[in-house]
Amino acid sequence: MTREELVGFIIVLVIAIPLIIISIVLMTGRGGDFVAGLNTMRRSEREKYDEKAVCKCVGRFTLPAGLLMPTIVLGGAFAAIFLAYTVIGAVMVLIRLNSGKFKR
Repeated sequence: MTREELVGFIIVLVIAIPLIIISIVLMTGRGGDFVAGLNTMRRSEREKYDEKAVCKCVGRFTLPAGLLMPTIVLGGAFAAIFLAYTVIGAVMVLIRLNSGKFKR
């Protein structure tokens, strides 16, 4: 591993580790403040949604993203897999969250 790859790996780890920690918090059903859109709602609007289910849904997406993030440094197919997961997964999560399933 070259020096540039090592520096890149460390930088990616500095980003990935907090993402993994946040995703674990979300998967427990807490941490609604980490979910964009949910944290900007007024309390009366926020009560219309099943916050625990929303947090778990977002956490199930972010954990694999955080675990796959260090593969970016390897490049090639690994980076392509990470990017494909991130783009396709984000679209699927957005569709699922906007389907109305999480409303009370």
